[in-house]
Amino acid sequence: MDEIVRLGPTQFRLVSNMSEFPALRYFSKTARTPYQDEETTFELWCVSLEKSSLDQEYILSHIDRTYRGNSFLDGYYATDHFGSPVYLVTCGQRFFVFGEQLERVVWPYFVKYFLMLHTIQGEALHLKGAACVIGTSGTLILGRGGTGKTVFLTQLCQHGAGFVTNSHAIIKDGQITGVASSIRIRSGPWFFDLIDKVEQNPALKAGEIIIDPYDVFDIHIYDSVEIKNLCIIDFQQPGRHVIKKLSEQDAYNYAEQFSLAINVYRLEEDLLDLYKDDYKQFTQVYNKMKSRLKQIVQQSNCYYISSDMLDPTYRNEIFDLLSI
Repeated sequence: MDEIVRLGPTQFRLVSNMSEFPALRYFSKTARTPYQDEETTFELWCVSLEKSSLDQEYILSHIDRTYRGNSFLDGYYATDHFGSPVYLVTCGQRFFVFGEQLERVVWPYFVKYFLMLHTIQGEALHLKGAACVIGTSGTLILGRGGTGKTVFLTQLCQHGAGFVTNSHAIIKDGQITGVASSIRIRSGPWFFDLIDKVEQNPALKAGEIIIDPYDVFDIHIYDSVEIKNLCIIDFQQPGRHVIKKLSEQDAYNYAEQFSLAINVYRLEEDLLDLYKDDYKQFTQVYNKMKSRLKQIVQQSNCYYISSDMLDPTYRNEIFDLLSI
């Protein structure tokens, strides 16, 4: 298996000795093309040791002795993802991982790491967040896990909004570009309409499935969108409908902890390793991330929204609010 995978404004080559590599289902089909000798910013080689005759002792003598290399060796991949030991070997912008069930490191770790590297090099910002566009007004959708971001996004997109991104927002000069990834959802009344329309695949976590939003929504695949709104989503119960205007400081404080990618995905160790323990370079880059986030908050109408999006009256009110 040898494909090019687009991650919004960047891309990487994904290679594996497994023909049916499960990690592919986390990327929309629109983001994948067969590799044809083109140059890419990053390469990721995922090698099943069970399907190879490689000398594990030889590999072990070459593994990265970074924080991530050591944690992979201990079976800790990223955030809440664990498994059997994985050997990580880095050669410039080419990354090799050796082990089993390697899909558990592709989306949970390497996608986030590649996007962080791209945004640092390109003077941009990487946020964990969804986004849609209504007319010409782009809206960032933020929130901690389980607060209804995906329901909020999909309900708006099923009723006229344009889909921009579900998980990763790449922002530069006030414009947002999405990443063509699949949507991870839990079965429930919020998603019955979507589940009936598209092919389903199991996700890493039990009880979850993944679907390709590019099969069902009006998509802004390549166009960047100007951000005009920032919404912090906090669904609590059916029938509840609360919309509050947020101060810039409150919106920033929340977004820094729950949306700034380096914090959410625990990439601070990787950033420090990238700069070979140079604390000054680390702090300079981190300060730039925070400054760019502040600029986004300052240019946006910031809202706290706790609403039952299955209620058409509530949904229409929110749609009209975000279309201005």
